[in-house]
Amino acid sequence: MKKHFLLLLLIPFFAGCDMLSELTKIDLPLSQSITIPQATPKNVETVITTPDVETGIESILASYNVTTDLIQSVSFKEMKLTSTTGDMTFLKNLEIWISADGLDDKKIAWITDVPDNTGTSVTLTVSNDDLQTYILKDKFKLKFKTTTDKDLTANQDITIDMKFTIDLKVLGL
Repeated sequence: MKKHFLLLLLIPFFAGCDMLSELTKIDLPLSQSITIPQATPKNVETVITTPDVETGIESILASYNVTTDLIQSVSFKEMKLTSTTGDMTFLKNLEIWISADGLDDKKIAWITDVPDNTGTSVTLTVSNDDLQTYILKDKFKLKFKTTTDKDLTANQDITIDMKFTIDLKVLGL
């Protein structure tokens, strides 16, 4: 009987650890725009690099009264592309790579065989890699490796909405 009582006391504690662990996570939303030029050849991989994406990590963390040394890991939560000039049916395949000074390029998101009924936005599959070293830089770039399966009749302006999750080391959770 005493063993069962002790077990009943411990179950909420262990379940609560998962809930407390979620409290040590901060979302970092970032956005950037890119243009895929009309001259992009069909069925040929084209590489387009974004301007610098500034993370603003120091100010985000300061608003939570934490510093960069408390970051345990940074991972992708989601990446969504939205066309502001039409639908996304011109895309066939897309890979997105992240780069920063002194770091190797890393593949972070992708989509293959984009359906012909895709609307104005598409959500990409994202990597589970720890991106802490890239996000701790003041800025990074995104490199698009894209293949289209249609001739473009105009430039395609795309907004890239990214959401990272910053996991903090707090209370050993």
